[in-house]
Amino acid sequence: MQTYLSVLFSILFLNILPFGDKKRTRVILPISFLILWVFLAFRYNYGVDYINYNHLFYAPDTYDRSVESEPLFWWVMGLFEYYYQFIIFQTTVICLTIFYFVRKYIAPQYYWLFFIIFMCHTGMMFTITTAMRSGFAALTFIWGTELFYIKQKKPLLFILTIVISCLFHNSSVLLMLFPLSDYIMKRMSQKIWTIFVGIGFIISITSISSYVETLLSMLSDSNSLSSYSNYIGSKFGDSSFTIALTHLFFAIPGFYLFKYINEDKSISIEYKRISYLTLMFMLLHVIGIDFQNRLTVIFGLFYIISITTLIKATKRDTIIRYAIFGLVIFSTIWSTYVMFTILAIEQPEGSFWFYQTIFDAPQLP
Repeated sequence: MQTYLSVLFSILFLNILPFGDKKRTRVILPISFLILWVFLAFRYNYGVDYINYNHLFYAPDTYDRSVESEPLFWWVMGLFEYYYQFIIFQTTVICLTIFYFVRKYIAPQYYWLFFIIFMCHTGMMFTITTAMRSGFAALTFIWGTELFYIKQKKPLLFILTIVISCLFHNSSVLLMLFPLSDYIMKRMSQKIWTIFVGIGFIISITSISSYVETLLSMLSDSNSLSSYSNYIGSKFGDSSFTIALTHLFFAIPGFYLFKYINEDKSISIEYKRISYLTLMFMLLHVIGIDFQNRLTVIFGLFYIISITTLIKATKRDTIIRYAIFGLVIFSTIWSTYVMFTILAIEQPEGSFWFYQTIFDAPQLP
């Protein structure tokens, strides 16, 4: 915990120093990601899935590959002789990808906000590194979005990217909804979107959500989504209401996002398309269909970009601007609390409380 907090505050300190935008982009941002890379690349038994994947790496015959590890993920793991090499590669790909998007789409004065959300929210840094199949699926989809949706729309290639993403994690089949994001959101009013969010919140805190889980399990066969039916919803112990409330706070900025992307003519088409993806994600997230943060892993980056876009657009509406800041920071802090308390109690083995490096291990993993 102390190591994590030291890394977090070191990066935040660098990004709040009074440097100009060029120095922030060319010097501070690369240094920040280098610190983050070192922290993640040399981790050992950090996160609930670290040891599970370690066993998978060295004892593949004890697993049913069709269920436990999708073929493309298995192929990538097979490229390395040692597990720690795979971890370093995984971390490098994650950091380079996110660095590219932050540098391109987030204004330098909001780098600090990016690191707060990305490093503290349960479904972002922690999940993308520990849920490794989901992480590679997310990276595949994110690059497909950049190449075939944000820059220029190429629906068939975008869908092909989603298919490839499914070869890392079958739950990515749900992403087939997202090529239609702009089509749906352009035809949906702010009022209708808000009503859907309200309905989603009610579903997530009632027994209706269990029927959604059952339906999805019935629609999937034994070798695909049914393997991940326990991912549906984001409930830990008896905290389903508080988690659902956090999801609602997470989605509230979408109400203003919906308004400003349609009214503010200065927002480019690229940022609008990212915002449409975020709004679609928020609807699913508030319902509880997040496959235990698997969708947040994918859309967390777009969420942060959308939030910084919204903050820039509301610079004349001071009250709204600070309200958005407050909601985002609250949901992030609460998410961190959930991870370091509820999750640590229910899954103490390999939790994020205790950080170790590969040099602390009995032998190199």
